[in-house]
Amino acid sequence: MKRNLLLTIFIFCLCQIGLAQSLKRIGTLERKNDSIFVVENGKYYIVNKNVVTVKLKSGIDGLEKVAQKIRSNRLGYIDLVVPEGTDLEKYVSVLEYTGKFDIVEYNNIGKYCVITNDTERSNQWYLNNINAFNVWDITMGSSNTTVAILDSGTDWRHPDIGNGSDGYKNINEQVGWNYISNTNNVITNNGHGTRVAGIVGAKSNNYRGISGISGGNNSVGITMIPFCVGIDAPDGSIIDDAIIDAIDAGARVIQLSLNIAQTNAINAAIDYAIQNNVVIVCASGNNYSSTVSYPASHQNVIAVGATNKSNIRPNFSNYGTSLDVVAPGVDIFSTTLNDEYNSQDGTSFAAPQVSGVAALMLSMRPDLTGQQVRNIIEQTAQKVGGYSYVTTTGRSNGTWNQEMGYGLVNAYAAVYAVAPQISGPSTICNQATYTINNLPQGATVQWNASNTKLSLVTQSADSAVFQSDYYGNSTIYATITIGNSNF
Repeated sequence: MKRNLLLTIFIFCLCQIGLAQSLKRIGTLERKNDSIFVVENGKYYIVNKNVVTVKLKSGIDGLEKVAQKIRSNRLGYIDLVVPEGTDLEKYVSVLEYTGKFDIVEYNNIGKYCVITNDTERSNQWYLNNINAFNVWDITMGSSNTTVAILDSGTDWRHPDIGNGSDGYKNINEQVGWNYISNTNNVITNNGHGTRVAGIVGAKSNNYRGISGISGGNNSVGITMIPFCVGIDAPDGSIIDDAIIDAIDAGARVIQLSLNIAQTNAINAAIDYAIQNNVVIVCASGNNYSSTVSYPASHQNVIAVGATNKSNIRPNFSNYGTSLDVVAPGVDIFSTTLNDEYNSQDGTSFAAPQVSGVAALMLSMRPDLTGQQVRNIIEQTAQKVGGYSYVTTTGRSNGTWNQEMGYGLVNAYAAVYAVAPQISGPSTICNQATYTINNLPQGATVQWNASNTKLSLVTQSADSAVFQSDYYGNSTIYATITIGNSNF
């Protein structure tokens, strides 16, 4: 698979820069490695360390020798150069101390946004709560990542999952299996599995229906393999075989929206999944109980409870010591039988949101282990609902609450935490080194720049040195390749 990263930088010789930036109010900055971020609504924006924007107080006519101006506009905002070698936050403090300015604010490097055109997206209130719109700026899923849907069967003919005028599908029904009929015909008269599959991977941005969490951008998203493990109810004698078959078919995520009594055979299949770095996600149950149902309660399964629109646990959602995270589970709009859509409640429809997030993470970083995926989902969860999250014995991924687990899944934060990113100075005066963080194991990198005045001096497995004596701006590209397939 192949992924292109880019970083817009400023090339300068006289230590001056000239590229307009969008304005951001001064806020609490967050430092990670060598980069500084502004965090807004759970989304990280990298701060431009070389430009500060100010507005003079009324009655003050000029900057005098306070700072060097890049440009100004008719509304009174002035972009200033941050002197080379000067700490950004200290420089802002100096400007504020002069008393000359009404406004001193940081600038940041933004992103172009993906807004899906699916006709029923407005009914999917849950996408905003789990930060899905932001994560789609990073990835919308790779067909190289496979999610197994172990459920009541899936109507793969639904145009928002399989057949459709858009010409693509996010499901491989030929590999799936119906253990009741002993055929690969996984279409049944129970729409539960079709609803679950739609939440995970309904085709996105295809001018139809809903947006799946990992449904692609008007192109193939993740690949779903459907298994029917019981039409009216899950059959315990099938679950273990289906888990094993899903793993052998290449699944990296196994989605379970079912509860059943514990057996040694299912436990062994779950252990087999963990040995093969497969993530298992399961609904906590809808029994109004303070005990998470099995197999969600298994220590190697991500147990997902439900929340409502106010990020509160609905009474039906099982909770307790085995709960890991929560996701919206009330009025969840998705695909159903007869090419239709409607809403239902239940932890069954919270769990596939987490499966979709796991699939996005693995789309970015196929080298991640199952345990790494789980840890990051837990560590990046949102502390919502006004609950008390506390340090808990045996819970090493942050503070925890028995009704909410580690909190509400945050799609953007989880994927951002594992996404490859270029780090390095945003200006070059002669020569600078750039590095890729979170580089997948086994990946190769090819560096390039949009401006021919910027030349590549050397490169290694995860870094490169560029040099230039040109004044202007450019974009550095890093193409990451794993194998021969693209995403």
